[in-house]
Amino acid sequence: MEVSRAYWDLLDSGRSSSEVIYYLSSKFHKTERQIFRYVQAKRAYFRETKEDRDQERRLFRMIASLGNPQKDELASRYEVPMPDLTSLSNEDYLDHLDELIVKEAGGFPDVNDLEFIDSDMKQ
Repeated sequence: MEVSRAYWDLLDSGRSSSEVIYYLSSKFHKTERQIFRYVQAKRAYFRETKEDRDQERRLFRMIASLGNPQKDELASRYEVPMPDLTSLSNEDYLDHLDELIVKEAGGFPDVNDLEFIDSDMKQ
C-alpha cells in the first residue's frame, strides 16, 4: 500500500511515470516490474482521476485536523500542524480567539469611539 500511495502521490504532483517508477524502485529496492505489480494490486483503493484523488486528499486532511492523530493512523498521514494552546488559561485562550477573529475579519471598529456610535445611528 505504501508503494501505491507513493506512486499516485508522485504521479499527481506532476512527475512522469518513468521518473516515479525509477525513484520507487531505488527507494524500495524492487524492480520496475515489481513496482507495477504493487500498484496494480492496490489500484482499487485509489480513485480514477487526479481531481478525485486530490479531493480525497483534501477530505483526509480536513478529517485529520478534526481528529486525534495519535489514535487514528490514517489521519496521522495527513496531519495539519496546529498551535499548542494547552498552556493558556481560559482568559488567555479567549483573548487568543479574539485576536484570531480580528485578524480574519480584518479588524473591528472601536465601539467606544463616539463617531462610530453616531455613524451607526445615522444609518
